[in-house]
Amino acid sequence: MKYAFDIVSVGENVSSLLKTSKCITIVNDGCSEGLAAMSIVHTKGKLAENIEAGDTLEWGALKFRIVDIGSDVNKNLADIGHCTILFNKKASLPGQMSVEGAYFPSFNRGETVKIY
Repeated sequence: MKYAFDIVSVGENVSSLLKTSKCITIVNDGCSEGLAAMSIVHTKGKLAENIEAGDTLEWGALKFRIVDIGSDVNKNLADIGHCTILFNKKASLPGQMSVEGAYFPSFNRGETVKIY
C-alpha cells in the first residue's frame, strides 16, 4: 500500500465539479471551510512510497489505473493529503493525477480509498 485514507466528508460542490470538469480534489481533514466545500476531505494518510503511473487507485469497489502523475502530487499528498484527480483526462498541472476507468466512484463518508 502506497497511500490510503478514509473519507471524512464530501463537499457540497464535489458532484458539480465532477460533472463539469471530470475531476475531484482530495485534502486532509482540518482544511479551510472553503476548500472543504469543493473537496473530498479525508483522514490523514501516510505516503509509504511514491505513487507512479501504472499504480492502481481503488475507490470503494472500483479500481482505476493511474496513467499520469504531476511533479508535485507525492509531496502534496505527504504534506497535506492534497491532489486533484482527473478521470479520463490528461493531467496538465503539477498537483494533478490522471486515472482511467469506465465509471466515476461514489463518494461516501467512511469509505476507504487505497493507492498501490
